Amino acid sequence: MPNNTSCPLSDAIAEGAASGLRLKMTAPLMPLCFPEDPVPRQSVRVDQALATDLAFLAKEVSKNAFFEVDRGDGTWSAINVLSAYSNAFHAMLMETSDRRYLPAPEWIPDGEGDEMMRIAAVLLAEAERQSGGGTVCLGYNWSPLGFGELEAKSGLQSIPTKFHPQIWSWWPLPDFDGFTQHNDFRAEWVQCRTKLGHRL
Repeated sequence: MPNNTSCPLSDAIAEGAASGLRLKMTAPLMPLCFPEDPVPRQSVRVDQALATDLAFLAKEVSKNAFFEVDRGDGTWSAINVLSAYSNAFHAMLMETSDRRYLPAPEWIPDGEGDEMMRIAAVLLAEAERQSGGGTVCLGYNWSPLGFGELEAKSGLQSIPTKFHPQIWSWWPLPDFDGFTQHNDFRAEWVQCRTKLGHRL
């Protein structure tokens, strides 16, 4: 049975697989806003072409920022995302000045990167608090769905000119014989099956 307070998600998945189970999760993308906000915050969707205009990018993304601080050579912002992975918590970090391209983590000076991770640690603690001890994640990705024709059709987006790690949390994992349900979020363990429909 998963230990929600100390078991990494990868360990829980490995333990479930050893028992012939896989984790099935439904986490629909949803607008995220603070409870006191009357409506979700508005900003223009930043596509791949617009992301090269750093002044425009900084202006639009900063509309959704709930925290900003100067660190190193830049201004780091914690930002509500437009399509959250979770209704528990989801934010991203981004350097929001209009003068620096930072397309990947290795472009961030070491000391500034350390400061960014200190901000991330505070957000991780808040994500854990808001998810009732559930799974907390910090990461970034470069998906083919976030660029070009696929990006335009899918509604997904990625900003290639500014590295922007994501921090989000899901509700606690269910026991192997149960499920977790919070609004539209659902997680359950189901039997693994081969392509022929037989149990492993």
